Amino acid sequence: MHIQENSTVANWAITQVQKRMAERHGERTGALHASEIFQCFRKTYYQRTIGVPPLDFETIMRFAVGQSLQEFFLGPEKEGVEAYGIILSVDRLVSGQVLEFKSTRMAYEGAPKDATGKTIRGGTKVRFDPETNPYTQEWLTRCRAYCAAHGVNKAHIIVFFIFQTVLSAWTVEFTDEELDEARQDIEERRDILTDYLDTNTVPPVTHRTSAFECKNCVFLLGCMPDLREAGLGVEDVG
Repeated sequence: MHIQENSTVANWAITQVQKRMAERHGERTGALHASEIFQCFRKTYYQRTIGVPPLDFETIMRFAVGQSLQEFFLGPEKEGVEAYGIILSVDRLVSGQVLEFKSTRMAYEGAPKDATGKTIRGGTKVRFDPETNPYTQEWLTRCRAYCAAHGVNKAHIIVFFIFQTVLSAWTVEFTDEELDEARQDIEERRDILTDYLDTNTVPPVTHRTSAFECKNCVFLLGCMPDLREAGLGVEDVG
């Protein structure tokens, strides 16, 4: 038997993922989507006006893993519903409750860290908490928006921790006041973003949702001068 590595076949497989990404997440027109109004406005503006540049291998593989896991657990993605002038796509609506699936390379349980981010040796392990984790605030924001759109107060977030092969879930219950705030937030962000698109005005970098979303953004390099001018240096980007 003779065996050898075959980069041609590997590149073919990557191309198939790229095609599926283009089909599902290609250039959007028409009504804004929840994912667009809750991410950095500048990113949405660029995606809508100049399109998404070729993605690197790591980004493609992250998408493939996350999408495959979601479809395995919940089945094919459903069509979104239009509410408050935007499209909201819930992973699944079960018995009138919002169900969202996430996969992450973060740890379900890990060593504690000090204020500077350094690991505290010998400390009691800290369990993942989506309420306090700065990387997961968008999960809660989107769940709240989905609940507001469907008129329900409860959402469930299923999280698969890839490196530790752990599956866990959290239930989030929003108050009526929080859902009212979500509706107002949707309308405000929709109107602001729509104005930037209609007037062909590049949004300022300060309209990003958080510094963390800049980390793997394909447009980061071009934004760095504006980020620095706004007092948001590399150290703030993650």
